[in-house]
Amino acid sequence: MRTQTLTLLSVTAAFVSCAALAQGALPPEQRIGDIAFVTGGVGDEQATVFKQAMPSYPLAIEVLRTSSGRGEYTSGAQVVVTTRSGNPVLSARAEGPFMLVRVPPGDYQVQATLSGRVLTRDVSVGAGGSARAVLAFAGD
Repeated sequence: MRTQTLTLLSVTAAFVSCAALAQGALPPEQRIGDIAFVTGGVGDEQATVFKQAMPSYPLAIEVLRTSSGRGEYTSGAQVVVTTRSGNPVLSARAEGPFMLVRVPPGDYQVQATLSGRVLTRDVSVGAGGSARAVLAFAGD
């Protein structure tokens, strides 16, 4: 009886954990060198989770495509973050319209490449603050 109860509790805990991930958890952080980041946000629910998490990250990057005056979420953009002096900080593929990055305070250039087109934005990340770079590609 005790084994069945423990098994039932384990199954219930696993189910609750999976449900929590599906309903509002960011994907696990990835790391390239000293820089941690998370990317995704495809779909309204995930986009809401990323927007809510933005203040917890020093740099929030949003890549979208505009069409008929409306923003459409994208995925697959190549995102490169460099210092203003050109030193590389991060180069990664965005798995959705959002990339939240843990960078130290400083001045950065964010570049996104999508369908062969390139956009660049300059951002300043303050101590304890959060900067946002929105890269909006005009639709075809």
